[in-house]
Amino acid sequence: MNSVADRDGATIAVVGTTITAHTATDGSFTLPNVPLTATQFTVTSPDAFAYFNFAQYTNKQYDTIACKLPLPTPLKAGANTLPDNVHLYIGGANPPPPPPIGGCP
Repeated sequence: MNSVADRDGATIAVVGTTITAHTATDGSFTLPNVPLTATQFTVTSPDAFAYFNFAQYTNKQYDTIACKLPLPTPLKAGANTLPDNVHLYIGGANPPPPPPIGGCP
C-alpha cells in the first residue's frame, strides 16, 4: 500500500515564470504575483530518496517528472493559495505507485 505524506520544503514552480514557493508542513503553499495567464505548475521533492516522484493534488495522481499540474482558474490578482495541498508519495520500503492511467491527468 502506498501512502502519501505532507512534506515541508517541496518546491513549487509556476511554468513559464521564475515564481517559486515551498510547501509548508501540511503541504500547503501560496504563489505570489502569478500572472493571470499562467496555467500550470511543477512540484519537486526536497528529498528524492524519501519520496517518489508522484504527487496527489486535487484528488488526482501526477507523475511530477512527466506531468505539470494545473493552476486553478480563474486566478486572482496578487497571492494565490491553491485550493488543495500537494501530497508526495512516501518512498523507502514502499513500492512506487502505479503511473497515472492514460498519462498525465
